[in-house]
This record gives sequence, C-alpha cells and structure tokens, in this order.
Amino acid sequence: AEDTAGPFARQVPGIRRLAVIPNPLPAPLLDAPLVQQRHEAGPRELIAMGRLVPDKQFNLLIDIFAQLAPEFPDWNLRIWGEGPEREALQQQVARLRLQSRVSLPGRTEAPWEELARGQAFVLSSLVEGFPNVLLEAMSLGLPCVAFDCPSGPREMTRDGQDALLVPAGDRVAMTDALHRLMGDVSLREQLGARGAAAVRQRYALSSVLTEWDELFEAVREGR
Repeated sequence: AEDTAGPFARQVPGIRRLAVIPNPLPAPLLDAPLVQQRHEAGPRELIAMGRLVPDKQFNLLIDIFAQLAPEFPDWNLRIWGEGPEREALQQQVARLRLQSRVSLPGRTEAPWEELARGQAFVLSSLVEGFPNVLLEAMSLGLPCVAFDCPSGPREMTRDGQDALLVPAGDRVAMTDALHRLMGDVSLREQLGARGAAAVRQRYALSSVLTEWDELFEAVREGR
C-alpha cells in the first residue's frame, strides 16, 4: 500500500527511488460469482477474518456487535482465524451470552468460500500492511466496513467510495457504520457491486503487470 512507502524509506537510508506496486487479486476471484444479498427473512452473517491477535481488535468488534445484536436478531457474527486471543475472545462471548450469535470456527482452507457465505465484511484492525482479506471480500461483492487504519483500507476503497471507511479506532463511528449496513439491503447491494467492479479492475493481474512493465521501462530509460 502507498502508506507503507514512507516508513519503509526511513528504514532504508539512501534509497534513491521507491515504487509501490500492489498485490494482484488471485485469478479465480476475477470472475467468481458475486455475493447475492438476501431480501427475504433469514439468518445473515457478518464476516471477519484474521489472526486472533490484539491488533485485529476482535474484542472491540464483539462488543460492538453485542450492542447491535438485539436490533438485528437475524444477523450473526463469524470470526475466522486462529491465534493466542482465542480463549479471551471465547470468554468475552460467553460473558455477553452471545454463544448462539458469535462464532469463532478457527482456520479455514477455503477462505473465499467462507467469505462468499456472508452478507457483509468488517475489518476492525488497529493497523494493517496490505489487507488481502479486505481486497478479496470486496472482489466477491461483499459490502465492507473498515477502520481507516494504517495502511491499505483508504487506498483499497478509494477514500471510502467503495466501502464504509471509519476513522481509525472510532468505536461509535464503527457502530453507526455497521448499523447502516446491516439495516439497508440496498446499500449493501450498491457497495458490494461498486467495490467488486473497482478492485477487479484495479488489482487484476494484467493491471499489476502493466505497472511492473512501466517501472522497468522507467528504470531502463533512467540509465
């Protein structure tokens, strides 16, 4: 992500030029079916995915979901991933009596399939580098909410055009954004379609390879 360039340059004194080229989307995601929003009554899943570590702030996400759960009885929260925070998070879920609404199923060998079973995706991280999971969720047509953390979400969502971008660490704003998304199927459809179209074009392998070709040509001409 562009936001990583400055810190990296400071770690490598004397670097003359630094170019930023993003990770490409895996090819199968470029033409994968888009998530279809359900209009009828029935269970819906809010998906989160990542290592169960403090920087992902899943404890904050669970607290926020606990606030929203009574108003949205058809929504459940599923957090995919494994890590040292599992026991603490499970205790938190039990303390809030949300065992039937919040699940932590662990790791999955089929993350795209699990993302595609959701109706929305949330990135609650304190910090990221290049959050591939956000990119993959958007490419599948999942409407997304993300903290504007360093780095990646602002760039990936085009300053919040293609997802709901929330000031980093702002619990109230995250609660409001999730409330909007969970309660508005039209908004979910619009964000999902717009996000998928944008990232499938910007992060396609062909687009990323073109950036590499242009960089190599610029370096060659610079010689």
